[in-house]
Amino acid sequence: MLMLRRNSVVAIILPILLGSCLSSSAQSRARTYAAQPKGGNAPTQSVLYSFCGQGGQLCTDGVYPMGQLAQGIDGNFYGVTEDGGSNGEAYGGFGTAFKLTPSGTLTTIYDFCALSDCTDGINPQAGLIVGGDGNFYGVTTGGGANDGFGTVFQLTPAGTLTVLYTFQNTTDGAYPSGPLALGSDGNFYGTTTSGGASGPGGSGTVFQLTPAGSIKTLYNFCSATNCTDGATPEGGLLQGSDGYFYGTTAGGGSDSSGCFGFGCGTIYRVTMAGALATLYSFQDGADGASPEAGLVQGSGGFYGVTFTGGTPSDGCGGYGCGTVFEFVPLGAGGTLTTIYSFGGAADGGESESRLVLASDGNLYGTTNYYTVGTDDNTGGTVFQVTPTGGLTTLYTFCSLTDCADGEQPADGVTQGNDGNFYGVTLYGGANEESAGGAGTAYKVGFATPLAAPIQLSVYGQPYQNQPTTVYFNVANAHSLSSQQCYAFATDETASETYALGKVTGTLKGSVFSGSFTVTPPTAATYVGALTCGGTETGFISGAVMATHATATVLTAAPNPVYAGGSEQLTATVTRTDSSGTPTGSVTFYVGTYVLGTASVNGSGVATLSANASIAPYGSYAINAVYGGDTQDGASTSNTVTVVSEKGVTSTMLTASPNPVTEGQPVTLTAVVSTNGGTVIGSVGFYSGSVYLGTGNISGGTAHFVASSAGIPPGNYPVTATYSGSNGQSVSTSSPVTVTVNPAP
Repeated sequence: MLMLRRNSVVAIILPILLGSCLSSSAQSRARTYAAQPKGGNAPTQSVLYSFCGQGGQLCTDGVYPMGQLAQGIDGNFYGVTEDGGSNGEAYGGFGTAFKLTPSGTLTTIYDFCALSDCTDGINPQAGLIVGGDGNFYGVTTGGGANDGFGTVFQLTPAGTLTVLYTFQNTTDGAYPSGPLALGSDGNFYGTTTSGGASGPGGSGTVFQLTPAGSIKTLYNFCSATNCTDGATPEGGLLQGSDGYFYGTTAGGGSDSSGCFGFGCGTIYRVTMAGALATLYSFQDGADGASPEAGLVQGSGGFYGVTFTGGTPSDGCGGYGCGTVFEFVPLGAGGTLTTIYSFGGAADGGESESRLVLASDGNLYGTTNYYTVGTDDNTGGTVFQVTPTGGLTTLYTFCSLTDCADGEQPADGVTQGNDGNFYGVTLYGGANEESAGGAGTAYKVGFATPLAAPIQLSVYGQPYQNQPTTVYFNVANAHSLSSQQCYAFATDETASETYALGKVTGTLKGSVFSGSFTVTPPTAATYVGALTCGGTETGFISGAVMATHATATVLTAAPNPVYAGGSEQLTATVTRTDSSGTPTGSVTFYVGTYVLGTASVNGSGVATLSANASIAPYGSYAINAVYGGDTQDGASTSNTVTVVSEKGVTSTMLTASPNPVTEGQPVTLTAVVSTNGGTVIGSVGFYSGSVYLGTGNISGGTAHFVASSAGIPPGNYPVTATYSGSNGQSVSTSSPVTVTVNPAP
């Protein structure tokens, strides 16, 4: 079984990556030193936990914590140890995953090598990231089902581990040691330090892994002659604002003769489809050499560190103490500027930590090394560096007796939601672990705290079952990686968490901002969380109030309604506790058919006049649904049966003049009245059974002028028949006798 310490993979493949090369293509800016940040905001450091404090020599709480901590959606920090745990031996083991509260209480949530033949993986070296489901994702450098070449796993906050993929040391790679990156497409992206299709043993790969565990090798390093494309990517990937992934390799590059013939490392860009471009090759001069950490994107470009090189070149064992650089991509290349060269004294050296672009716009990281006088000291530092290169050492480790405060903070810091920085040291601490210490977890902050990197806000009082908008601001989120933000809401009373999914926002200046909506189903204390970039999380908490219960009463008038008439629907909404008047709107229905919607007025009343919506002939079940507002719950009214009837008409006929002289015209007038609705249509006029003609109704009256020409003198009974309509019945007048007298 392969047992690994940090850099052991690199030691196997590139044993002298710390070597020195001779040439340089970048200029170094002057170094600056300061006792504390300008303005007198002095930093403070505290040890939160010393590992190997549980389980005696077995160190069930873990040994040698590694990787960047990730703040989970519960507010705690999660990380891994390379060794220790319940499945090992005295001062040994296969590593753990742990939960650490901000106040320093540690709980081991998983012991690696819990499965037969360690198929769940061993010796995790990279930090965890928070996925879109609230679970954690990471890699182990060894173990797995295929002779121990490492795994990718999912880990719940409660400690349930699922192996998503086991590396086979073929074209898929082997020994992943850098953290995963969550891509904008929802897949995970990462690197392996060995394996792949190129060269003996391989020089590492770039891979894509779906959440279901399907892997795709995007690129095999050392595919170019003499590995000019780079070799041994250790620091993981970052998705830039342009959608491409960016990373570094610790070896390879165009200066293939440098750094003892292994090359001094590269900066590269790779697409989601696997097209890779080597953008820069380090020369081990003022530009540095052997970058072992990933990149972070700022407003001007990308920032990173090199483990060795820089000026002066004779520090840190003669290999140079490394640099902080800014890189601006340009086409198929780019411009690299060394903004700081470590000297190995109070400023430290040999940094292999990914920098963090914090809420104040400065970069924060760690070094493994520093010297005091002529004595070597591997305590390491936490530092702040401005984007233009002004460096401040915030804390120097091994400042306490026997390095009780920790030693070698190898993997950088995470800015917590309180604005402080949290990290781990590989060695040191209060517990022996063969006298070297088993490592610590620590916090570094300022007397005046920095702003939280992710800030959430809610306006107004949230109520249950009502949508609540949460607004967010993410500081200095220039890369797409830092904009991969997922929202969660936790009912603290019921201990139930709801994943709300990925949020969208807009980058304006340096702030990524937007909003998301949550509808809390119960009245309880809720915590809203937004995790971005897999490591940083913002929080907001507060009480969700119970909505007021409401009652809705529906009335309808007139009832019955005559077709063609108007039906007034009135819904009165009240709070059952009589504490106030609801607002919002009411929707009126006939079955599932929407008649219309009306707003609730200041008296709690909503009205709707239904006209043509009321069909003739029949009974209609109508109800009203109040939709609720920010404080009031929804309610459904009683059902009112509205009867739609035809109007009953009567027709009255008159004739003028009457009598008439033979040949003289007579005007027949029919007045049609109804007990409801509007009379429309026409009236037919008859003499006995003889049809005389038709008059159209206007204003309830129809006229027809009949001629008596050619009609013999006599008495003639005339009637008028209203033909009816959809809303009115047929009616016939009483006969009127029209007398026709002989012409003189």
